[in-house]
Amino acid sequence: MKKVSLQVIAQKAEVSMTTASMVLNGKGDKHKINKTTQDKVLRIAKELNYRPNASARNLSRGKTMTIGIIVPNIADSYYSSIAFHLEQELAHSEYHLLLGSSLEDQAKEEELINAFLARQVDALLVATTQQNLELLEKVNNSGIPVVLFDRHHPNSQLPYIIVDNYAGIKKLVDHLYQSGHKAIGYIGLDLDLHAIHERQRAYRENYMDRFNMQTNYMRAIEYDNYAESCQQAVSELLTLGVKAIIFETHYLTLHGIKQLVELGVNYPDTVSIASFGDHEVFSIFSPHITAIDQPVDRIAKECLKVIFERMTNRENETTSKIKLEPELIIRNS
Repeated sequence: MKKVSLQVIAQKAEVSMTTASMVLNGKGDKHKINKTTQDKVLRIAKELNYRPNASARNLSRGKTMTIGIIVPNIADSYYSSIAFHLEQELAHSEYHLLLGSSLEDQAKEEELINAFLARQVDALLVATTQQNLELLEKVNNSGIPVVLFDRHHPNSQLPYIIVDNYAGIKKLVDHLYQSGHKAIGYIGLDLDLHAIHERQRAYRENYMDRFNMQTNYMRAIEYDNYAESCQQAVSELLTLGVKAIIFETHYLTLHGIKQLVELGVNYPDTVSIASFGDHEVFSIFSPHITAIDQPVDRIAKECLKVIFERMTNRENETTSKIKLEPELIIRNS
């Protein structure tokens, strides 16, 4: 169907384009346009199925009504859930999301930031690689609010919303140890991210240091080959006599379970498993998987709360540093 222009509406209603625009934007009464003229313009617009040019309208008021969001991988259920909740929160507003995946790559993240700036986004939400701090601060200082989530720069003043990673791993260690496990393994990622460092620090301090463990049960595997490396790490830990394994992310947990199944190892009879990060299948598997749940709905709400506060009150903005408490969901794994 051919798009109908404002000019066509004005010609058929026998009014100027300015008058037609005022009526269609709900400003007819404000500009004292008589009721008969307003009704005529609206009737013709409805008959012709007129749709206003939202981009032009938004740009005229200095906004595009878009928020850019950059995540490591939208295929990751954790990040797709956050994006879903962001969309749900924005459903009754004029704002929309532009979404991109950095794939944990600094250059890709920089490319996305610049692409979103070219699209004139009103704000940026970033689960950062932590490699583009200077660029992100430059964007924020230019007047486009930047809010970090899930990951942050500890030495930066950029606002952030994160989960308490240290507390989450500590809860898993305490639960497994109190359940009678003395040999607790840990499989994580060799990524230079503060969130990852905090999870691994929690394991070292609350298990290895606390109980003066002489055997190294921690495995930090390469992200680029995490599926195969995770399965290999599981096999190594089993040969060391490990009776419980903490997985640093939900997707590592899935690959760990796959390896246990392929080896014919029963859990939790032979080895217990626990995951930082829940997944919908963890409550379907038999046995169900004990996990740390990250509150994706609250993360989304807090992100938008901070974003809108910064967009509407740039002069008196404060740096928001929000750390949410994760929940331990004890199941029978």
